[in-house]
Amino acid sequence: MKRRTPSIMGVLCVALVLSSMARAGGAPRAGDPAATAAPAATPGPNPAAATTAADAPDESTDSIIQQVKQNRRRLTNAVISAPNPAAARSELHEAIRRVQSITLKPRPVPTETAAAPQSKKPPADTPTQTGKPTPAILSAERLEQLKSLKADEVVNPIALADALVCSGHHDLAFPLYEQLLGDAKTAKPTKAWLLFQMANCKRQADPTTAVSLYSRLLTEHPESPWAGPGKVYKTILEWRQAMRPEAILELLSATPTKPAPKGKAE
Repeated sequence: MKRRTPSIMGVLCVALVLSSMARAGGAPRAGDPAATAAPAATPGPNPAAATTAADAPDESTDSIIQQVKQNRRRLTNAVISAPNPAAARSELHEAIRRVQSITLKPRPVPTETAAAPQSKKPPADTPTQTGKPTPAILSAERLEQLKSLKADEVVNPIALADALVCSGHHDLAFPLYEQLLGDAKTAKPTKAWLLFQMANCKRQADPTTAVSLYSRLLTEHPESPWAGPGKVYKTILEWRQAMRPEAILELLSATPTKPAPKGKAE
């Protein structure tokens, strides 16, 4: 690995040398009285002594230079080196061995001493797993009362008819819708809903009547929000009347299938 000497430390060392030299007796500063004063006269001429004093090196400067060199050598030697691959691999294997040596105690499995609870049947007013609501159970006496019930005898006949539809009693809801549709006091948006629900009541039992009611909804209330779903249901019923998929299934179930004659393999 190639070593590099930090350039910043070198600059700092050079600055340290220059400042030390200035303190040790460098050139006098500008404006210093000692610099402008005349040199003191010597008692007598001694040129040899002057030459010797000028040529002698400053001991403090030499010591600072030596210290700088030592610091640079230390910085050069203090370079971060790459770790030993063998030592790193050994430490990794040791760490893996320690992790693998950890064992977890298995949790105790509780023994089933009590009998399994029996499955409870869903209540009659909750939806089944098929997503269809379970029809509400009404007594025969109550059903007879609803058949002879008039719309003006109920506080909210539309809510009652909608509840009957949701519970599966379409035959009881249809007369209430029909009575409200013939009432002159019924608003126009409400009449669109009544036609839509009347067609829904007849969609399974009487598809032809349902198609006629959907067509009436589209003709009399084309701006109603129920016109879109009514058009879809009408199209589905017309397709079923034309294609008759039930008849095709009945034909397939009634006709026994004959095995194909065995022929030569191609």
